[in-house]
Amino acid sequence: MFRIFFFIAFVFAFFVAESQQVILYEDFEGTAGGALPNGWTKQQEQGADGWETGNNLASGYFDVPSHSLYAASNDDACNCNSLCNMLITPPLDLSDTSFYLLKFDRYFTKRYGDDLYVKVSLDGGSSWQVIKTVKPCEDWTEEYVSLNDFAGNGNVLIAFCYSDNNYWASGAAVDNVTVFVPSVSDFHLFSGIYYSFVCPGDSIDVNPFFVNLSSQVVSSFKMDFYVNGAYNGGVESSQQLSLLDTVSVTKKIFIPSSGIYDVSVVLSSVNGSSANGDTVNFRFFALNECKNTSVLVEENTGTWCSYCPEGDYFLDSLAGLYPSKVKPVSIHYSDVMSFAGGNNIIRSYFYTYPSVMINRWLFNDSWYVSLKNKYTWRQKTETVLQRKTPFRISVSSEYDEANGYYSTTLHILPLGDIIGDFSVNLFLTEDSITHSGDGDYWQLNAFNNVPGSPFYDKGDTIKDYVFNHVLRYVAGGTWGYSGFLPDTMLYGDQYDVDFLVLMQDGWVPENMNAIAVVEFTGENSVYDRYVVAVQSQGLLVGNSEIKLNKGLAVYPNPASGVIYFSDDFSAARLLLYNVTGNLVKVINKPVKSVYVGDLPQGVYFLKLIDLNGNFCVRKIVKK
Repeated sequence: MFRIFFFIAFVFAFFVAESQQVILYEDFEGTAGGALPNGWTKQQEQGADGWETGNNLASGYFDVPSHSLYAASNDDACNCNSLCNMLITPPLDLSDTSFYLLKFDRYFTKRYGDDLYVKVSLDGGSSWQVIKTVKPCEDWTEEYVSLNDFAGNGNVLIAFCYSDNNYWASGAAVDNVTVFVPSVSDFHLFSGIYYSFVCPGDSIDVNPFFVNLSSQVVSSFKMDFYVNGAYNGGVESSQQLSLLDTVSVTKKIFIPSSGIYDVSVVLSSVNGSSANGDTVNFRFFALNECKNTSVLVEENTGTWCSYCPEGDYFLDSLAGLYPSKVKPVSIHYSDVMSFAGGNNIIRSYFYTYPSVMINRWLFNDSWYVSLKNKYTWRQKTETVLQRKTPFRISVSSEYDEANGYYSTTLHILPLGDIIGDFSVNLFLTEDSITHSGDGDYWQLNAFNNVPGSPFYDKGDTIKDYVFNHVLRYVAGGTWGYSGFLPDTMLYGDQYDVDFLVLMQDGWVPENMNAIAVVEFTGENSVYDRYVVAVQSQGLLVGNSEIKLNKGLAVYPNPASGVIYFSDDFSAARLLLYNVTGNLVKVINKPVKSVYVGDLPQGVYFLKLIDLNGNFCVRKIVKK
């Protein structure tokens, strides 16, 4: 089957061929001190900073991903009126041919009601027309705009217009601005977003996309499919595709048995002639054991958010419908229950309150990883619950009251042969938080006068509100810890990952829950990473009986160099944490000592684990 899609530029990238005629190319690498390149100008509202150049133009609410030099309009840093800050190219001569394309990289999230437009002027800037309203994206994105309507004009100005729409917004950034004449044979394939883990006996849909970046109209093309190098048939299309038109092709591939399946799709012909052979690749892992995944549902909320009680209600409903499958996490922002780790997750992913992420998956009908429409949360969750997890994971946790720490071990067993980059993380959540006498815990309520709402007639401010699933701690930050799982894992392997979290004032151990997460990491982009396995367990209160010899000593303590273990004990694994619970050293081989001379002065917690998984924790001081 075939479907026409709007052109989504972030799912593929390519370089303009040298044979193409380039009218303008600007990468801003020659700029300094915020100045614009020669010939570029800007217009801005009175009191606004407007567009500047640099490689670190981010601020608290405008967190630009790492990039080379670029141009940006930062409304967050300015906190000023930016109804239309314009970055304007030099005059361009588009009179030679009938086909022109504008290509640029941009970072624009629209999290705070702002907009980014591409405008064109043919009268030296006296008047402008909008030719593109840029869609939001949570990473640097390659964008294309047709300039064919302006072909034949010798004095064309192009502007990037950023508008805060009278809000305190974030900002926008652009880079690698190129205007060029497309070639007659520029066709490209890209893969889109797909889930890699399947079962033997499945017939999976492989969906390559074809985009026409050439000056000719495409009336037919053919894609050839190869599975592990063997030809698997082709798919032909007779769609009429003009410049920038995009089409998706679907072919079913049968998976006969467990193993790794590499699918290559080659563009073999266009309009009856041999094509450029552009290729896109897919990789699927057929598991030896097929097990449906659990779902991590992360909600952003706050006591100051009057619409968030309804979000909490929907989150509770999901957890109640699927009590063993849905792992709820409520992340508070800018209130008494917020903390730096949770705030960083919200700033990386969320754009409105309340909203949720479901295994951090970007659905095809959404521009954001986070989903605002609460009435779709159940359907989206049910969709993800049908996916297969590549890991069987279990969690064992305990709270040592005497020493004031939580210890959690995540046990990971691959369910097939797997290749990839995965991170691990640990969330601690707390239920039943309420303080009716403390105004910091009062929840604003927009549903007090809404009959039928569970919050009807509860007050515009609910003083006895009970908060559940509240995120208290995230061990590996927004992205988790990498390096604990190898890039190649075989069916039957087992991996243990240990976490240690120090007790915080106000936490109630009986109400705490540990949620362990394995995430496919990609390249730290919100678009190429997603949760593939999640498991939880309530924390066990009381001293554990499975520890190592309680008489085991470490010395010298305090220490400035090497610390030794008494009785010539050899630890199979060793982990060292600082006083905030962050992991600072890992040794995954038998050792009888540990060197701490390279650490700053302070208090640390040393976790020693034997071959049977028994462990002990010792407090040490680095002097």
